[in-house]
Amino acid sequence: MSSKKDKLIEEAQRLVLRGQLEKAIKAYEQVMVLEPSALNLRQRLAELLLKVGRTDDARAEFETIGKKYTSDGFYLKAIAVYKKLQGLFPGDIPITLTLASLNEKHGLVANALAEYKRVYDFYEKSSNTEDALKMLEKMQNVDPQNINIKLKLAEAYFQAGQKDESYAVFGKLATLLQERGDAAAFAKIDARIQQLFPEKSEFMLEVLAEQVATGNAASAVTGLQTLLRTNSNDKRIWQLIVDAFTQLEQPQKVKVAYQHYLKCFPDEMSAQIGLIGCLAAENDLKGAVALLDNYETGLFTDHFMEDLECIYRALDKIDPINLRVLDGLSRVCTALGKADDVAALQSKIQSLQGVSGKSEDIPVQAQEISFVEPDYFGGQAGDESEPDEVSFADITADSVVADDRFDPGTADVAAVFDTSEDELEIEVEFDDDDNFEIPSDAAEP
Repeated sequence: MSSKKDKLIEEAQRLVLRGQLEKAIKAYEQVMVLEPSALNLRQRLAELLLKVGRTDDARAEFETIGKKYTSDGFYLKAIAVYKKLQGLFPGDIPITLTLASLNEKHGLVANALAEYKRVYDFYEKSSNTEDALKMLEKMQNVDPQNINIKLKLAEAYFQAGQKDESYAVFGKLATLLQERGDAAAFAKIDARIQQLFPEKSEFMLEVLAEQVATGNAASAVTGLQTLLRTNSNDKRIWQLIVDAFTQLEQPQKVKVAYQHYLKCFPDEMSAQIGLIGCLAAENDLKGAVALLDNYETGLFTDHFMEDLECIYRALDKIDPINLRVLDGLSRVCTALGKADDVAALQSKIQSLQGVSGKSEDIPVQAQEISFVEPDYFGGQAGDESEPDEVSFADITADSVVADDRFDPGTADVAAVFDTSEDELEIEVEFDDDDNFEIPSDAAEP
């Protein structure tokens, strides 16, 4: 026995065949009352409403269908419904926004951007800068790696008077370009920043520091060495280059960077302890002790005591019966209040002195080593140098302010800093980008 719904459907179909569309619509409307979730029948109703020119009523039915598909997670079906609606109402912004959102949810990035762009263009033509800016924000959320959108958003923030937001987006854009190795575009952004934010004189350094801090040292190395080329008297750049090579696990480059850091800043204790640590890690007992003899007194502060202890313990493993090392470790442990360690060390020292019959230190057991800078300390994160590089020797000779206080005074320390055979080099390489455009106008709002 047929149900009332089935009879109504059959009746509606007969009426459609007879061309009695209004009566068929009434029959389908009764069906919808009986079974609101029958989306296929609701779609038939919507199509009939269109045929009789009841466009607004058809829209209501299509939107009901689209919302149901959306709530059930059938985004492609919902997109098809709203695409039909967009064809019926091409200038309707809410429909376009809904369509953009559905494409975004379904991961159709290009489609979502195209729909948001429609809305952005509408707001921009209407001089609705506030809503146009919101569309740019949505577009950036859809595609955070899109350079053109970021540039447009940064400029829009600036024109809207939101300078902090503008500067932040410019910074993210610069980081993105730096990571891609697009030096030409990066230089354009840097120039634009100086134009819009003349007070932000260290924009490039901030970008590179952020890269190192977020674990992307490989992308930052070339830029840092470019900065060193023009400003080797900035401690922050030296520390960043050390941090970058440390992050990249390139100990030889870390050591050479510390050597040149100390040439520029002989009294910088973080560089002193860093270089000593490098030598200890290389099992270079003689070089490490030579630097300790020169720097240890100044390093006896709370900030470096634990570092000194680690270094002395590393040296003790290299030569467990070296009285100079044992005495230094004892001094450090005394300063740290480690009474038990001090007692054990003093006992060992006395025992060794008794065996030798002398109170002076046992000579350091290490061959003569002259530290030559490796030729692979280049601008890239890899291990090979490239042609047309800029030498670190040029930096230290021409741009570093001389400091007469730096006089190690011992042959051992001089050997540690012997860089005469090879030069430390920094690669600088820029590529052109003809497609990246920076606005020519610099007018502020």
